[in-house]
Amino acid sequence: MSKKAPTTVANASGDTAAINKVDFASLDLEQLGLVKQQITKEAELIENSLTSLKFAQQRFNNSLQAVNNGMRAENEGKQILVPLTDSLYVPGKLRNSHKVLIDVGTGYYVEMGSVKAAAFLQKRIDFVNEEMQKAQGILRQKIDMQNVCNLMIQTKVAQLQEVANMQQQFSKSNVNPVVSK
Repeated sequence: MSKKAPTTVANASGDTAAINKVDFASLDLEQLGLVKQQITKEAELIENSLTSLKFAQQRFNNSLQAVNNGMRAENEGKQILVPLTDSLYVPGKLRNSHKVLIDVGTGYYVEMGSVKAAAFLQKRIDFVNEEMQKAQGILRQKIDMQNVCNLMIQTKVAQLQEVANMQQQFSKSNVNPVVSK
């Protein structure tokens, strides 16, 4: 059976919670392989989440830059390209530099003043940055656990090889040749 020692870490939402940490030394090779596989899957999920967060961060940064740089009184009446998607833009004219439509999630848009929109976007950027830092910390923990697991697997394999070599040497030294008279 495996020994477990409670430890306290921050979870994805930033709360601290007691979790069970597996004592890798008490596991056999098969169990270590399964634990390593699980840790690898979890690390991949966290990496995918980080990729999504980076994409969201870039979108919010682009939106904030557009609000701060494009929504100025001197740009009113000028021709602009209005983004419909990441790759599709249509020509338009800026009629009011003080009002913008902001995507607040799940396809809902809210009309806001430029200053309020910039504050909203900055708040979103800060939130995404915090979540990325948390995810990176958890990913570092998973990578450390992978390294410990790999080291323990290597140690156990070396121990098994040493035992096999010792058994082979023992069986060779205990073989009594039969001498015929």
